[in-house]
Amino acid sequence: MTIFPRPVFSGSPTPFIDRIVSILFAIYVLVLPVGHTVALRNLAFFTLAGLTLWLALRGRIKPVFPLVWPWMIYAIVAAFSLTYAVDPAYSLGEIKTEIGYGFLLLVLAATWVTNVERFTRLVWVLIAGNLFFVASSFYYAVPHLLQGTAFQVGALNIGVGKFSTYLVMIVPFIFAQIILMPKPSRTGKMLLALLVAANIMAVYFTGNRAGVVSLIVEAALLSAMLLWRHPPNLSIPKILAAFMLAVLLLGLLSINQVANRAPDTPGIGDTITSDVRWGIWHDSLKSIAALPYSGGGFGRDAFKLLNPDYPKSYPYVSHAHNTLLNMGVQMGLPGMAAWLLLMVAIGRSLWIPLATTRNWSGSTIYAAAGIVMLVGLLVKLQTDDFFNRDIALLFWLLVGALFSVHRSTR
Repeated sequence: MTIFPRPVFSGSPTPFIDRIVSILFAIYVLVLPVGHTVALRNLAFFTLAGLTLWLALRGRIKPVFPLVWPWMIYAIVAAFSLTYAVDPAYSLGEIKTEIGYGFLLLVLAATWVTNVERFTRLVWVLIAGNLFFVASSFYYAVPHLLQGTAFQVGALNIGVGKFSTYLVMIVPFIFAQIILMPKPSRTGKMLLALLVAANIMAVYFTGNRAGVVSLIVEAALLSAMLLWRHPPNLSIPKILAAFMLAVLLLGLLSINQVANRAPDTPGIGDTITSDVRWGIWHDSLKSIAALPYSGGGFGRDAFKLLNPDYPKSYPYVSHAHNTLLNMGVQMGLPGMAAWLLLMVAIGRSLWIPLATTRNWSGSTIYAAAGIVMLVGLLVKLQTDDFFNRDIALLFWLLVGALFSVHRSTR
């Protein structure tokens, strides 16, 4: 009995069901980042889960379960945290949402997005949603630019921290689509390149410094991968020119962004040295040292539960502003180890297609985009902890789909 059973079919049982599943995934992905859309996203999610269960029970499909062992270790450590949780009811609810729904999305995506064609469809849905959100960001930011006033804007009901994290996750797949488009599609490539530039500006509009740094890291990593084994439709001078242009733009925006954070101080470094995160990280380490094998219980707000005085001085501080530290605050050293193991397992599963294939193809380019997304997200999560709810669910959906695409081409 294999841990990763192959699907019974290469497509879906009927074209009608295929269309229904595609629509449900599209609805879910499009509304997931937007606040106050819980009813619509739950309708799509539970309909898709129910349809999958019904077909599985009838023997029409065989669900795929990726990353079973690292995920199981992570889930066991999280479940054990209920024994020492400050608020067991809160931790249980977080386990249901973050681990229960997250693993279900991982399985659903791995079961249905079974080839490059299906994943390409998913990427175009992501691009359509990204275009809409970025346009919304410009709509909010341009009036401030014209008036010369300071601002930090997201998009629709998406806060600046979550929105910048969302953009860091999506940009690598826009790049992948540029690479995969055939040579004659110069207009399409140019439009997607403009969309990448608009994403960079949207990250700048959020005022999130870590978002800009994450994009620089992603640009460097993707360029290194393409130079290591460049696709036939991309020359080395083009790759280097695109990288230098992206880093120049991001560098200028980063300097301006930091300067705007501290317009009345002698140097732009003051905004970094005076950041409240240094105190948060220091107290997070103290919490981990005090409870090295346990913590406040699973859930991002464990920091607030263990440090109830923080919200009085800093109302917006409810978590450790660093995902790895927050895992330690929630579940001690075992929680940190389990989360790191899961991230390493994801990186390994995405690296396999690149290490075992000489030439670029749709699956390998998407795998490279997945690695870039993972690294960019991990960089972003060093100063914020948005690896929960919408962002985490989208991440697990993409990881499950990428895992299954690789399996179908192996």
